[in-house]
Amino acid sequence: MKRTAPQPIEEVEPTGSERISHQSSTQPSPSFVFRLNKLDKSFPSISSVGSISFDDLVPLGSDITQCFLSTYEVDVEWLQTYTSRVAGPVFLVHGSDAKFDTSTLKNVTVWKPHVPIQYGLHHGKIVLSWLYGGQVLRVAVSTANLIPIDYLRKTQGIFLQDFFPKASITTT
Repeated sequence: MKRTAPQPIEEVEPTGSERISHQSSTQPSPSFVFRLNKLDKSFPSISSVGSISFDDLVPLGSDITQCFLSTYEVDVEWLQTYTSRVAGPVFLVHGSDAKFDTSTLKNVTVWKPHVPIQYGLHHGKIVLSWLYGGQVLRVAVSTANLIPIDYLRKTQGIFLQDFFPKASITTT
């Protein structure tokens, strides 16, 4: 399978005092990005400029070895489209009280944590995807639940960062 490199991150031109510290910095540009989700086609195209979709978090054709999903609400039928892309195990942690059938989800282990306080619930929204045969860890922290209306019809924020293996140093 042909591997493609993750998309480059857009540089944002700093202004004012930020420009001075940015230009004199010897540190590399950050390898993370905060974006909004890509809305469906019924919204104006301007709302999707620079945005990302759930497809970018669990990308097709990227040799995903395993995946960890954390959410409050979950739509199992919608999620099945994405979990079928994962060759290895998928771990789903949710906080919803809704009853749903997970028997159609192959290779998925579902957990609902018990929260022993009256108003407590599990509400974290995180996607960890091990891409390219486990060589890249893609971390996404989102404001969206794992339901299509949150990703396709509501504006949500997504922090995304890829972690690569350390480069090996050889001496001669």
